[in-house]
Amino acid sequence: MALRTFKLEELAELDGGRVAVAFAQAQARVVADCEDRPGELTARKILLQMEVVPVIDEDGKCSGVKSSFQIKDSIPTRKSKQYDFGLDPSGRLYYSDESPGNVDQLTFDDVDPRTGRVNRQIPNDEENVDAT
Repeated sequence: MALRTFKLEELAELDGGRVAVAFAQAQARVVADCEDRPGELTARKILLQMEVVPVIDEDGKCSGVKSSFQIKDSIPTRKSKQYDFGLDPSGRLYYSDESPGNVDQLTFDDVDPRTGRVNRQIPNDEENVDAT
């Protein structure tokens, strides 16, 4: 058994490298997220925290410390693009399945070929009703 002075460099060897392995796993997660979402420019973070609690001897003096480590990684939350919803008179939301970003976007299917007028329908539960 050998006593060693604890320094940051020793963390890689402490307890068979368990803390270093946990840090490497956190690093792999944040790097994988960067590769998955290169357009997300919010920082990914890895926090290595050392917690230190004094050990008090019979004389009330600190004779050592108990320590543990926490490794916490955080990645930005996953967000969808923005969708546009309409609101019907009863308070229900609806959207365009052909243009989810613009509920008011018209398509050729919305025009009645006989009259040339727009004939859009807002869904009513499972049935569609005429919006006009």
